[in-house]
Amino acid sequence: MVQQNSLVVVDPSRNRVVGVVPVGQTPRGVAVGRDYVWVANSADGTISQIGKKSLSTVQTIGLGEQATDLVESAGSVWVATGIDDTLVQLDARSGGILERLHLSSSDQTASAHAVTAGAGAIWVASGNELLKIDPKSDSVIARQGCCFGGVNDVAVGGGSVWIADVGEVVYRASQADLHQTGRVGLGVIPGAVTFAFGSPWLALPSTFGRRITLAELDPQTVQALDSTPIGPSVGYPPTMELTSGAGDLWITNFDAGTLVRVDPRSGVVKATIHLGHHPFGVAFGANRIWVTVS
Repeated sequence: MVQQNSLVVVDPSRNRVVGVVPVGQTPRGVAVGRDYVWVANSADGTISQIGKKSLSTVQTIGLGEQATDLVESAGSVWVATGIDDTLVQLDARSGGILERLHLSSSDQTASAHAVTAGAGAIWVASGNELLKIDPKSDSVIARQGCCFGGVNDVAVGGGSVWIADVGEVVYRASQADLHQTGRVGLGVIPGAVTFAFGSPWLALPSTFGRRITLAELDPQTVQALDSTPIGPSVGYPPTMELTSGAGDLWITNFDAGTLVRVDPRSGVVKATIHLGHHPFGVAFGANRIWVTVS
């Protein structure tokens, strides 16, 4: 069992833990950038800046706001702040705070729990809205909320934006203006979405039994294809995250304390790595899998 409140480093060539870095309280999102790995620590409102090679903390950056998810893009680190409902921009070299963008002016209960980058923009969820941010001007250039019950996760790929919604639906939207171009009802709440190997992939609870499954969507028809059971589910909806790397898909199972590796071609579970405690955020970079554990 690895240390609680840490960033765990996994070598995909051996499916083994090769490093554990202490971070802040209740770490959530993790992003691998050009020079550093960044961890969002939600309970103490900090960001851990970690050397990719040294596996040591360069500095801990205090936001004064909850930090739930983050991504590095265009020379900056973009942090979603959960119940504080802002997008904080950090300098990717110094870690200095550059800008704070308040996301929702009308819904005082909105929270920002998911952010990603792609197609030259930053995409952040705020309550039941998805916002497209221009990283050059730090301004909102598109906003869509009429179709979403509450955004759990967002991914960009295949010329579209993919939104996992708490209303048991996944939406496909235009990258230009976020208008809806397709949808699929799932009957369960999707926990995470990523775009990899030419398709959107979902981590979600099984419709039968207390299991977590990995499902592929057809990017053209937005219909579910094959699904793979990947572990037990304790709560509903289960907490999980999803990424791709080293030719496979990687899913964290928060309640089971595991990191699961799945072959996207065969659907075979290639490894289940027992980390203990509560694995959450997962990212690939520098030939490593990086997992936050709270």
